[in-house]
Amino acid sequence: MSICFSPEYIKVNTRMLPVLLVLLCTLLLGACATQSGDDKYYDEAIQNALRTFNYGEKKEALNIVDSVFANKNNISPNIQYKIYNFKRIYYYYLKNNEKSYLYTDSMLAVLEANHAEVNNKVEYANALSAKADNYWDQNIFNKAFEYYFKSRIISESVGDTCALSNVNYHMGMINYRQEKYADAIKLFQQSLAENDHCDKTGLNFYRSQELINNIALAFTHLNEYDSAKHYYYKTLDFLVNDRSKYQGTEDHFLEEAKGVVYGDLAKIYVLTNMPDTAITLLNKSISINLQPDFDKGDAMLDKLQLAELYINTNALDDALKTLADVKSMIDTLKAGMVRKPVLNESRQKYNHLMYRVMQAKNQTADALQYLHNYESVRDSIEAQNRELNTINVQQLLDYKETYHKNELLRRDKKLVQVSLMITIILCLFVLVTGGLIYNNYRKSKLHVNELTMLNQQINEQKSQVEFAVAQLEKNNEEKDRILYMVVHDLRNPVNGIIFLADLLLENDMTGEQRENMEMIMSAAQSCSALINDLLEVSSGKSYDENTKRSIEDVNDLVKYVVNLMQFRTIAKNQQVIFKPSDVPVYVFVNKEKLRRALSNILYNAVKFSPERSSIEVSIARQQKTVTIAIKDKGIGIPQNMQPFVFDMFTTAKRHGTHGEKSFGLGLSICKQIVEANNGKITFVSKEDEGSTFIIALPEID
Repeated sequence: MSICFSPEYIKVNTRMLPVLLVLLCTLLLGACATQSGDDKYYDEAIQNALRTFNYGEKKEALNIVDSVFANKNNISPNIQYKIYNFKRIYYYYLKNNEKSYLYTDSMLAVLEANHAEVNNKVEYANALSAKADNYWDQNIFNKAFEYYFKSRIISESVGDTCALSNVNYHMGMINYRQEKYADAIKLFQQSLAENDHCDKTGLNFYRSQELINNIALAFTHLNEYDSAKHYYYKTLDFLVNDRSKYQGTEDHFLEEAKGVVYGDLAKIYVLTNMPDTAITLLNKSISINLQPDFDKGDAMLDKLQLAELYINTNALDDALKTLADVKSMIDTLKAGMVRKPVLNESRQKYNHLMYRVMQAKNQTADALQYLHNYESVRDSIEAQNRELNTINVQQLLDYKETYHKNELLRRDKKLVQVSLMITIILCLFVLVTGGLIYNNYRKSKLHVNELTMLNQQINEQKSQVEFAVAQLEKNNEEKDRILYMVVHDLRNPVNGIIFLADLLLENDMTGEQRENMEMIMSAAQSCSALINDLLEVSSGKSYDENTKRSIEDVNDLVKYVVNLMQFRTIAKNQQVIFKPSDVPVYVFVNKEKLRRALSNILYNAVKFSPERSSIEVSIARQQKTVTIAIKDKGIGIPQNMQPFVFDMFTTAKRHGTHGEKSFGLGLSICKQIVEANNGKITFVSKEDEGSTFIIALPEID
């Protein structure tokens, strides 16, 4: 059975839909978290109302809910959600769509007010899916799929295979209604396979048999009658033999489902010139659905098919009698016993068949009137389906990727903000450390001058020179000791930040809080790694001693650094132009340390470049060597400073274009990192024209 309407009507058991919704509501109630005493009492009341509803006592079920919750002010959000969900289903059964839609909105409101996207994912996904169903019923298909995909994304995070089945089902219906039957079959089959992994409930039993029957309908439209017949009989076999595997199925709706399959199967026998068998199946279907409380809409459509068969065999009197029954049903059922699309489709086909009968009887005036009525109803249906025919299913499939990209952009924005704060704090640490290092360096330089003076008097004051040399060595040791102490003392608060962040991550928090705390953890770990580098420098260790290498794509390494530097370029209205290699290029390096070296060089390019200038970062390959070039149009390096650029505590220091300070450590550490990874760093520069720093690394296959 299908729950949508194609240009040629797909028959549907509309009375089954509320029961499916009730079954779904029951499942969701069982999936909720541990409840308080009051919540447990209220939940039992709702469960009792659902059981009453399933036994057919609809009004009594509503009375149970209203009596229990009248004048109650201490109801938890969890119970409020369940009440709204029950009433949404109740009014949907009464075909009071307006009230049903309002309760759907109430479900979403109470969940979103309590951060359901984190704490109640199953319930939130259900509410989003219900909202999508509302839009689907109103033929607002683009909005429907927006909510279906939101529901799907949340359901995937909790491993809900059924959500994926639901989305593929609706995409299959879109393809079916656009007459893309082969595509529809693939999606129906995929949805059927996914639905087989869901819980064995009545809801999923009805969905599986509906999908099998829809596959048969699609094969019918493709004129593959043997395949269609196979799936129709497979549907009947499923209804009879697989029912025992599912819980919550009902005899009433099982019979209705059989009636629908008989009517659909009859069409195959019409198309294969077996009218007697077709008439038998149609009468069998009609007799089922004309029973009290059965699907009169399906019976009406079967009668229309029977009338068409009579017309094709020139049994015009039988056709007129059958069409008279249909006209009576249309007039009787228009008060809301079947849904509007069923009536519209029935009116369209009734007028078309009456036109054929009148034409065959040479009653031209009547024939033209029925033709006019047919075209009027047809135009109305086509207008309703116009939005559907503009939908591209592939675009709907791309929606999820676009949604994720937007989420990533939002997270990146927050990451930049947090990173900026961490960087400011880190800069303060660096300024204090740099000041201490500079002070010790100045003292060391003073002692070197004193040593020069003493060397001039070495013949007369040998003992004084030896004393001065000893004092100089002591001061150098003091400098190293102070550097070590300062960097070592910095490590304790940074490690404290890491410890506290890790401790906080063990607590419950919202998604945004956890995301921010993880970014703090990452930034603190980067600070800790930089401090360890300074400790290695102060202890005289080589970078080779602790280098941990892995195979990395140079494009990804450089792209990461360029993205990280964007917030610095914004302040100076600069632009970083990244030119990656056309193909992936791999090197064997320590990823984190090489990133640090690249960040330092790129930061220097930003610092020494004027506002609104551009910086080019490019990757090239040449004879098993990968080169990374960072080219700026800044102030350049004077010729007399170039030999000392890579020295530790170099004198080749200048202020940036915005007055940024330099401490003379960065490029020395960069050189050690590059060489520790079997690479080489060089540069070319001309004062007032800019600089280009080039890192060459061996490429691996």
